[in-house]
Order: sequence, then structure tokens, then C-alpha cells
Amino acid sequence: MSLKSFTRAEIIEEGEAQTFEVIIKDKDGVAIPQSAVTALTATLCVRDTLAIINLRTNVNILSQMGATDGKIAWALVAADHVIVDTSIAAGSEEWHRIIIVVTHTGGIDKRVDDFLVRKLGK
Repeated sequence: MSLKSFTRAEIIEEGEAQTFEVIIKDKDGVAIPQSAVTALTATLCVRDTLAIINLRTNVNILSQMGATDGKIAWALVAADHVIVDTSIAAGSEEWHRIIIVVTHTGGIDKRVDDFLVRKLGK
């Protein structure tokens, strides 16, 4: 199965499986190679409440990182793109957040990416 990749600029449809792709960089903007990383975790939550989505809290994603370019491709399943706020009308969007924490030889860096999930249905 081929998954579509997305960045924070896109709106994801509710229940759509996609791959989140980013390049992990240090505070100076230099890509961090996997050989320098000792831990890499990701958390998926609702941006405004920080409610965890689909038990995706501090997930070890080190194996999802490229060896030299700092690129991460984290496969998210349909259950990762759900609308948590049941009062949201069909066609409306909810902000979600991915928090990535990387521990490497130069310290600890955190990356936060927000994106919208659109509610389907009537």
C-alpha cells in the first residue's frame, strides 16, 4: 500500500492514512544524522487540549529516520486522523499536533508541527 506524504501545510481528511515527513535539524539548522541520535520520540495530540490521539505518546520512531539526511517518515494510520471534539460540524477542521523530541550528541531538540484534520460526513 502506498501512503501519501504530508507536511504541516496540508489539510488531512478524517480517517486518511498518510506518512508524515520532516527533516530533523539542530538549533543551527543542520540536519542531524541518525548516527548522532540516541533517542527519537513522537507524540500525536490535539493542538488546543494536548489530548493524546490513538495512544501515540512518546512513540519510539528512531527506526523511521534516514541514516544520513535527518529525514523522518512516520507512517500514520487512519485511526491517527480522527476528530476528537464531537461537537465539530462536518466539513470543519480540528488542529492536531506532532511533537518530535530528538536526543543527540549535541543535546536535545524538539520540533512541533501543527496540521488540520477535516471532519467528514453529514
